Amino acid sequence: AVGSCTADGCVQLQCQDIPEELFEAGMKCENCKLVDGAIKCNPYFVNTAAQGMCQDSICSSFCNDQPRCEAAGCLFQSPSGDCIKKLCLATNKNECVQNPACIWDDYALYGKCRVTYCPVQTKTGCAAIDRCRWSLYASGTMQDPQCKEVACPYKTKIECTNHPDCIFNLTTSQCVIRTCKYGDYEPCISDATCEWPWWNPVCMPRLCLASFDKTTCESMPQCEYVGIRCQRKACNYTSSELCSGSVNENCYWQDGKCYESCKVRYETEATCTSPTVTADALRCRWDKTLGRCNRKCETYGTNGTTCETNPACEFSWNGTNTCVLRCSSLYYTAASCTADTKCMWDSWVQPYACQRACSANKIYLSLIHI
Repeated sequence: AVGSCTADGCVQLQCQDIPEELFEAGMKCENCKLVDGAIKCNPYFVNTAAQGMCQDSICSSFCNDQPRCEAAGCLFQSPSGDCIKKLCLATNKNECVQNPACIWDDYALYGKCRVTYCPVQTKTGCAAIDRCRWSLYASGTMQDPQCKEVACPYKTKIECTNHPDCIFNLTTSQCVIRTCKYGDYEPCISDATCEWPWWNPVCMPRLCLASFDKTTCESMPQCEYVGIRCQRKACNYTSSELCSGSVNENCYWQDGKCYESCKVRYETEATCTSPTVTADALRCRWDKTLGRCNRKCETYGTNGTTCETNPACEFSWNGTNTCVLRCSSLYYTAASCTADTKCMWDSWVQPYACQRACSANKIYLSLIHI
C-alpha cells in the first residue's frame, strides 16, 4: 500500500512540506525527494507517491519470539533471536550479489548470503553507519559500491569469533580485525601498524617503524634508514631470479644483493647526487641527458648485454671489457667533449651533441652492432 500523511505534506519527503520558495517555483511532491535528509526538488524528478517511504520493518517487532516472527512472514534466526525480513537467501555468490541489498560472507552464521550493513549510496549516509567506510577507489557500481563494510563489522561475539581474522574485544565489546588481516589496500594503509608493500601486495604488520632510530633500524636486515626515518627495503629478494626477473622490474641484482632501481629510489637531482644512504653514492648518478637518477655503468661489471640495456652506457667489447658512460651522458659542452680523444662534438645531432668518435667505434662496437 502507498504510504500516507495524516496532515499536509509529501509522502516522498516523509510528510514534510515543500519549502515555500520551491512551491512557488512550481515544484510538486513528485518533483522532490530526500537526499541525506535534505529536500531536493527538480522539475525533471519523477518521484511518485507509489514509491512510498522507508519505515521500520514489522519483523523487528518480533525479536526473540519465533512463532509470531514466522507468522508475520519473517525469518527467525537462532541463537541470536533476531527476526528479519526474508532477504538474501541465495545459495551461490553470483546470484547473491545480483541484489544490491545482499553481500556474500563466507563466515556468516546464517548462510553466506546476508543483508549488507551498508546499503547507502551517499558519503554522508555511509559515514553515519559505524559498520561502514567510504572508498575512494571503488567504482561506485552495484558490484563495487563506494560504501563498504569495515573489516569485522559484526556486532555479537558469536558472529565475530566465527571469522578467523576477527577477535572480540571484551573491554570495548567490539569486533576488531586481528593484526593487519585487512583484505583491502585502503583500510590496511590507514592502520599505522600495517603496510601493503608494492612488491608483495598483501597487508602485513609494519616491520620497519618510522620511529625506530638508525641503530635499531639497521640492525634488521629487512630495514634501512633513509633520511630521518626507518623504512622497509623495497627489494628484499634473496635470489637473482626473483630480483631481476619479470616479477619485479624496479629491482636489479648486483654482487649477490638485490637493489632498488636508482630512478625509483631517487626522483630528483638533489636526492640522487646526495643520497641519504651513503652506499647509494657508489651505484647511482644523475644523468642530465636522461633527466633522471641512473645506475652507474661500472656497476654492470663485465656483462656487456645488461650494460647496454642502460641507455647511458656502452660496453667496450674490443677493448677493456668494461661498461662505461656514453659520450652523450659524460660531456655536455663542446670543450669537455673534444678534450676526450674518444669523443667528438656533433652539432648536427640534438640533444645528444657529444658522440663517440669514429676512430673509437671499433673498441665499443660488438659484432652484433656491425
